Amino acid sequence: MHAGLFGPDDVVEVDGVVVTSLERTCVDLATARDDLPEALTVFDAALRAGASTEGMERHLRRSKRGVAMARRAYSFADPRAESPGESWSRAQMIDAALPLPDLQVEHLLGSGRLARCDFGVDGVFVGEFDGLVKYRREMRRGEPPEQVVIREKLREDGLRALGLDVGRWIWDDLRAGRLVARLEERYDRIGIRYG
Repeated sequence: MHAGLFGPDDVVEVDGVVVTSLERTCVDLATARDDLPEALTVFDAALRAGASTEGMERHLRRSKRGVAMARRAYSFADPRAESPGESWSRAQMIDAALPLPDLQVEHLLGSGRLARCDFGVDGVFVGEFDGLVKYRREMRRGEPPEQVVIREKLREDGLRALGLDVGRWIWDDLRAGRLVARLEERYDRIGIRYG
């Protein structure tokens, strides 16, 4: 480590090892590449982990390279984003000037069950980023895969019964750039204004 490169608020000790602080590390990662999805993912995760907004803002003010994109990403950062896929989804929505969704929106289903959805727009659309993590988490509790799928299908049926349009996407949709076109088509169909 080069002592001249770090101020006293740049480093912390974790389990006896001196490392850069969460806030400094976050800003370093976000400014390393001119990439909104990556920067937003870093900021969302840091906020979710309890990073200090004051500390991140201080490091952003000190940064020189890559700071414009990092500041843009930081302005949209939200600790309610629970996964990198949710952050990447929002980044694509932001770049396309689609409406910013509410995050972790809850709906009471007719069954009495509470359904929490990754995204909600205008009270008429809910979106779900389907990463494998949530399905694996359910199966680790001993549930067979088919039961996990059936429960998710019933949950989606319950959301549709409330009059909600439900959209789902996966990593391949994000990587291939299909998400925005799919959302625009849905929004046109159900009357959500954008652009």
